[in-house]
Amino acid sequence: MKKISTLGAWSGYFAALVQAVAFIWYCSEVFSKEAHTNPISWWLWLGETLVGLLIYVDRTRDTPKWLNEAVALVGVVSVALYLAVRMFLGDAAVILAPVEPIDIGAAAAAIGTFWFWLLTRKKWGAGASLWVFQIALITAAFPLIRATFVDPSAEPFWPWALWTVSFSLQFLCAAFRWDGIETLLNPLNYAITHGLIAWIIWLGVAP
Repeated sequence: MKKISTLGAWSGYFAALVQAVAFIWYCSEVFSKEAHTNPISWWLWLGETLVGLLIYVDRTRDTPKWLNEAVALVGVVSVALYLAVRMFLGDAAVILAPVEPIDIGAAAAAIGTFWFWLLTRKKWGAGASLWVFQIALITAAFPLIRATFVDPSAEPFWPWALWTVSFSLQFLCAAFRWDGIETLLNPLNYAITHGLIAWIIWLGVAP
């Protein structure tokens, strides 16, 4: 059992490393090309990512399990700040990029989950909040998948593929360092969503 737990820890740390590489790659794409999203959307996603991380940390209390999501938060902050600077500098491609209503819906679901967590964590723990948080993740996933299907060339393939690998490794970390089925929810949901998007991009733009 100790060897399995150690393997899980290394899976978590390697997941965080792959996550960092994916965001560096994605940021290089965003920094060198026209933006396809509004910074407001990224700030909404930032709130969702932060809420998910806070609840996941509270539930797991295990660094290898949550480190990957912490690195993802840093990446989202980096992109959001960059796009915000471009917006304030008057970049029309950023300013005119649409803010999808579903982004607001996903952010609202995340805020609702945050309040649910604050109100119930002492009585029920954070596990119940992780189940509720999946509503926000699913709310954000479907329109993102649909938008990618409409225009696969709008997103780079490799960062999404690497994100899929990183969340799959985080899933293995949570499974090997077993602490309840709810600890599998975040990485499983993220891995499926990012994997579907990577697959759609591959089918749409691969020669």
